[in-house]
Amino acid sequence: MGLFRIWQSPVDRFLPYKPDAVWYPDFVAAPWIRGGKKVLTVHDLTFIHDVEVVERKNLRYLRRFVPQSISRVDVLTTVSETVKKDIAASLKPNIPISVIYPVAPAEKAGTPDIRNPYILFVGTLQPRKNIKTLLKAYMLLPAKLRTAYRLILAGRRGWNDAETMELMQKTPLTWVDGPTTPELNKLYDHASLFVLPSTREGFGIPPIESLARHVPVITSEDPALIEATGKAALHVPADSPQKLADAMQQLLTDSTLRNSLAAHRSAQLKKFDAAHSAQLLIDLLVK
Repeated sequence: MGLFRIWQSPVDRFLPYKPDAVWYPDFVAAPWIRGGKKVLTVHDLTFIHDVEVVERKNLRYLRRFVPQSISRVDVLTTVSETVKKDIAASLKPNIPISVIYPVAPAEKAGTPDIRNPYILFVGTLQPRKNIKTLLKAYMLLPAKLRTAYRLILAGRRGWNDAETMELMQKTPLTWVDGPTTPELNKLYDHASLFVLPSTREGFGIPPIESLARHVPVITSEDPALIEATGKAALHVPADSPQKLADAMQQLLTDSTLRNSLAAHRSAQLKKFDAAHSAQLLIDLLVK
């Protein structure tokens, strides 16, 4: 942590002017800049509640420096009401906490691949993404559906993923390792179903990106994912492959259900407006 302590040292002398405000967007207030209003964004508290699924070096870093950073800043922001409540209960900061939602992309309907349709997951291969439950659920689908719909996982390897990789090798799927932005956009555009069964999220960007492409979405019952997707998605227990399989089968075969969820899609996406989120941050910085 020696280099990090240096990074936390004031860097004012290297700046051409004194800032009126400083925004730290990623958990820790570093490099430290004296003077001006300080705003810190904390995205989730996985490092407190789910220590077994956090990379060890990252765990030490966050558990030490997030509370320290909170004690040094003037205002906290976070990405959901769910995390706001969690921060207030778990860390009990004596400064204001504001929610500034991530921004949803513009709504633009994709075109599902009808020749080789697929179910899509997007995310890092790490324990809290709960990929093992998705793989088990996929294998519980009727053989006819598994033949009709491929499973595509898109993301990078993370940590503590040995069991996930072993199960992936036993499951018929396509793994897109580290997709570029154009590749990822193409995957969203042509998916028939998006699934994210995470055990914990701060918000959940991939489900929102899927909804913006008019892709039906299933998430776990994690409160932040329910907050992000609302009535526009199905939600199932994170620990039940069978219930996830049942939900997948429903959405793949029941157009009435898909249309019912789609009726809530636009209203849900409007909650994550770019201009609104930007104005909230500006107001925090200048007031």
